[in-house]
Amino acid sequence: MDREKILKLGENCQYKKILVGQVLIADLVAERYFWEIAQKKVDLNGVLINPAGRLDKIQSEANKLSSKYGKKIHEAWVDQSVLAAHRPLDKFLGDSHV
Repeated sequence: MDREKILKLGENCQYKKILVGQVLIADLVAERYFWEIAQKKVDLNGVLINPAGRLDKIQSEANKLSSKYGKKIHEAWVDQSVLAAHRPLDKFLGDSHV
């Protein structure tokens, strides 16, 4: 895990209870989870036309998994009550800030 990302959670992980910290944790968990699944899929799938492209294939598979299941991981890791507290700000800012 990247030390810089750990430091963003605070010295004693005090930021894990706020939205930004929870999203960061969800991102880290999802990234690693999808990478591991993709790696197993690529390795078990058999022959690669170009073995040098193995990492690219793993990343491609991880990206597909992220697109398909990333929202579910975030819903599981991010406290929905903390997220709901930020919703009024989204309504105020509108779609232009996304």
